Amino acid sequence: PVREASGKNDHSCPPCTELGGLGVFVEKLTSYTRKRRQSVTKKRMQREHPGQWRNDTYTSDTPEVRFKKRKLFGSKTSPSPKLLTIKIPRFEAACPLCGVNIWGTGTLSKHLASRHGNVKACYVCRKCNKLSSNCHSIACHVPKCTTPLVAQLTGPSCTLCGKRFTTKRGLSQHMRHAHPSEWNEKKIAELQTERPSGQAMAKWETMVIKRNESCLPEEKPDTQVPCTSPMLPTTPHDHTKERFLAKMLKPLTSKKNCISRSIIKMVLTSNGNDNMSDHNAELLIKALGRKTKTKTPDATTRSMVTEPVSSKPRRLYKTTRFRSCQILYDKDQGTLANMILDGKDNTKCSIPMATLHTTFLRRWQRKTEHKGLGPFKSIGGVLNDILYRPITPKEVINNLNKMKNGTAPGPDGITKKNINNWDVYGVALALEYTRWLIQGTIPAAVKDCKTSLLPKSTNPDDLKITSNWRPITIGSMLLRLFSRILTMRLVQACPLNPRQRGFMTEANGCAENLMILDKLIASSRSNKTTLAIVFIDFAKAFDSISHDHILHALKRRGLDHHIWGLIKNSYESCTTRISCGKIVSDTIQILMGVKQGDPMSPLLFNLSMDPLIQYLEDSTDGLELKGRRISTLAFADDLVLVSGSKRGMGNLLATLEKFCRLTGLSVQPKKCCGFIYEHGLLNAGGPWKLEGLPIQMIDPGEKVKYLGVHIRPDKGIVPPELKEDMARWLINIKKAYLKPSQKITILNTYAIPRIIYKASMGKTPITYLMEIDRMIRKAAKCWLHLVPMTNNGLLYSRTIRDGGLGIIRLEKLIPTIRMKCIWEMCYSTDDWTRAVAREMVTQPEWDRLWKATGGNTGMAPKLNLAPDTEDDPGTIQAIGLPDWRDQENLIWEKHGSHNKGVSMFRNDKISNTWLRDPSKVSFKPKHYILGLALRSGLPPISDDRHSVSTHANSECRRCGAKNESLSHILGQCTYVKRNIIRRHNKLCDDLQTEMERYKWEVLREVQITNENGVTQIPDVVALKNSTVLIIDVTVRYETADYPLTLAAEEKVSKYSGIGPIVMHMLCAKNYKVFGFPMGARGKWPTCNNPVLKAIGLPMNRRISFAKFLSRRVLLYSIDVVNGFCKI
Repeated sequence: PVREASGKNDHSCPPCTELGGLGVFVEKLTSYTRKRRQSVTKKRMQREHPGQWRNDTYTSDTPEVRFKKRKLFGSKTSPSPKLLTIKIPRFEAACPLCGVNIWGTGTLSKHLASRHGNVKACYVCRKCNKLSSNCHSIACHVPKCTTPLVAQLTGPSCTLCGKRFTTKRGLSQHMRHAHPSEWNEKKIAELQTERPSGQAMAKWETMVIKRNESCLPEEKPDTQVPCTSPMLPTTPHDHTKERFLAKMLKPLTSKKNCISRSIIKMVLTSNGNDNMSDHNAELLIKALGRKTKTKTPDATTRSMVTEPVSSKPRRLYKTTRFRSCQILYDKDQGTLANMILDGKDNTKCSIPMATLHTTFLRRWQRKTEHKGLGPFKSIGGVLNDILYRPITPKEVINNLNKMKNGTAPGPDGITKKNINNWDVYGVALALEYTRWLIQGTIPAAVKDCKTSLLPKSTNPDDLKITSNWRPITIGSMLLRLFSRILTMRLVQACPLNPRQRGFMTEANGCAENLMILDKLIASSRSNKTTLAIVFIDFAKAFDSISHDHILHALKRRGLDHHIWGLIKNSYESCTTRISCGKIVSDTIQILMGVKQGDPMSPLLFNLSMDPLIQYLEDSTDGLELKGRRISTLAFADDLVLVSGSKRGMGNLLATLEKFCRLTGLSVQPKKCCGFIYEHGLLNAGGPWKLEGLPIQMIDPGEKVKYLGVHIRPDKGIVPPELKEDMARWLINIKKAYLKPSQKITILNTYAIPRIIYKASMGKTPITYLMEIDRMIRKAAKCWLHLVPMTNNGLLYSRTIRDGGLGIIRLEKLIPTIRMKCIWEMCYSTDDWTRAVAREMVTQPEWDRLWKATGGNTGMAPKLNLAPDTEDDPGTIQAIGLPDWRDQENLIWEKHGSHNKGVSMFRNDKISNTWLRDPSKVSFKPKHYILGLALRSGLPPISDDRHSVSTHANSECRRCGAKNESLSHILGQCTYVKRNIIRRHNKLCDDLQTEMERYKWEVLREVQITNENGVTQIPDVVALKNSTVLIIDVTVRYETADYPLTLAAEEKVSKYSGIGPIVMHMLCAKNYKVFGFPMGARGKWPTCNNPVLKAIGLPMNRRISFAKFLSRRVLLYSIDVVNGFCKI
């Protein structure tokens, strides 16, 4: 029956009819089940993910895609398995055929091959529609594809940029990071909307809130009564001059203080009237200074901008410009560097002198009413015993040496060099300064000052306003040196609040304040705590601070009355004149502010602001973090207020207003700015008010500049943009009329240091620094005509010590600076600074910094070595950072066979003297460039050879030798044999000339037959006082495999046999045989020092003559190379 039912379509075996029919049935059932499962999967995918299903499987292909599919999988008419298109990146987590959860693209490819073998997969890039049957190819292509990805999702979309997201949380995170300002405004608007009806306040709740607010105490008015005489409160420190002198003599009874006793004795035995100091000061100014001819301004107000010169021929203009640059380079490199880097001439004030004189006359020659300090008081006290010491010569010399060499002189014209030449040991100045200290007065002759104006901006329009020029008042060099000595004593005697980090000699105040502020912002955002920050801008703080304010703060602190009177006398009858070029204004008396060019001014300002900082730190309105409280971050007049609540910040601002009303200082509310981060939102409430005006609030995405670094309220410190500035400076240096060596000096001394501070404080990534280093290397090699394959060790090795150019490598230097700052903060005396240093950097980050500086993995010092006690930070230990310049020099030696002689120039100050300033040693620019090419070890480039070949089998282009290398050219090439012989003879001539200066009778190339009958010809045979010197000169190429000392030993062994014969011929009593090797690239071997000593040269002459011969040999080798390249 089964056979009959199957009919003629049944092709099974007759004996197995029933089995065959069952097999057909099972096969059909399996196929139906598979199709049914696929249909269910398709319907579920279409119902739950219609967009993904449409995009990934059933999207109609474009003609181009269909053509590529036919090319990959055969023609359209030929039978082919099912084709599946999968777009990468994938947005679904299941197989499109069977619905199995599969995330990875590679896993999906393996799944299709194993479970769906009859399906051919086609992988397409979702960005650019690139097509391939290879899954790995498209997966590697997608991360590198630059075509913007258009989201094809059905979820919520961004109303600003149009991007779609699968969830609302993804859209919210996108708005928070991509559009922070709009996101913050939206959240604030949601908070300010009315509550739903179910959460409305009841009437009794509103009544309770109003009753509580009415019971709050009102702000108490300022009832501070101005003191009738705030400057002269009665204190126990009112000492007369005799009491001060007695206290000075009391500790000087030991033998160690004999110099101090002698100085005081000389002061007391001399004419002790008060006019003695004035008379001596006038004599010093007359002897050391110069008479400056001042030019009074005309009645008509005229601009001080020089008129442009008339047009000249191009060649004459270049010559004139080059000459002027060279003169300015020798006179003032800093001014020339500013002109080159900023792309314009030296900025001079174009404001009429009458306007400047009127402006500063109103600013300085006035007096504000000082009402005392009220409740503000410093608690540090004064260690007056430090001040009871005479000024010693050692103290004078130490402070004089720490002053800058190129510092501008005062109106009397006395410079640091004049003082050094006049008083070498500092005895005379120590005597005179001690007289000033004992008398408590400053001579009137040194109180005259001059004021120069420095621009605050580079915008020409801004420089037309007087407020954009910073006045720098400079007094006599004699007074500035005395102020520096007294300031160093006051720093030890008057400790400041640890929150004041401005002008601290023992710490990097900028780095500490920036790191603390960045840590506060990061901690607030991570812990969701409230943080309120306000940046305070004082109006002309240094120029508007009252002298009464300064003296009252010093008196209230407890400063000795005699020293207090000395500081007061230094500002009495103090005058200045504004100087713009050759035009000088009339005299202005300084009755307000401090002199910004005086060493004592920063300390006096900090002591005056210390009562405010102490009061703010003692309040409870600051920010509390891990058991520590902080209210201020101060760096001189840059003040930052910190609080943990909005009300607390309002109280801090009220305290600041009260202090300003008492002291006469003023703030600029329009220039103050701040932000508050509360409950994950920024600036949810209204702005604070200062002096009745609202403070500008910093919105998300905006940034504020603090201590030269940009800070965002949502990110903290923002990495600076440095590449554009560096690219512009490199172009300006290239166009400058300077020699190649001078361009390297301007780059390394002035251009690169401009960005070091921003790069180190601004968290600049290492990769970003590597890009800047690459720009610098490319420009430097272009200026010096070095081939691109020149090793970087030539650029980064030390100039005099290791024979390089000494260029700064930011990739290595910036991590080194960061590690030093963090390490010093770990040992700071301030507990906040120590805590931030330990918490801000984890050990893995510290290890990465250590590796970036060139240190070995696992050798980084541990940060937890610093003690944890708050009172005793412990003694700072040496961090032991690796020397990255030494590492560059070692890498230079290891890379390439032509660099094997690099180690011979390491730690050699004689052979590298021409690298620092070639002009001083008569090196022309072409000699300097070729000398660097020889030092690099690469063969020269000529017109017929455009690439440098370092292969051992490259033939010499001149003599046909197998190896054309620099050593071959300088010593073996037959094409330049005449030049090589000429170099040898010139070196012998230089040695002969020097020996004849010291009365030696010199014979050149004497033929002498030895005992074996062989004729030998030494280069030099000299006779003096029955002593014969036999010297043979040789020039060898420097290589580590064959040091020059072996060449000297060869010469000694070669000519030692003719020593007795020469001694007998010249009737001498003794003889000496020397070899005199010299490096072909200027290496001076130490084995030549005994030769110069035998000649009779003194030590100083040995060094100078060795440097001379080193440079001569290098120049002679340059002639050899020029002869080789000459066609």
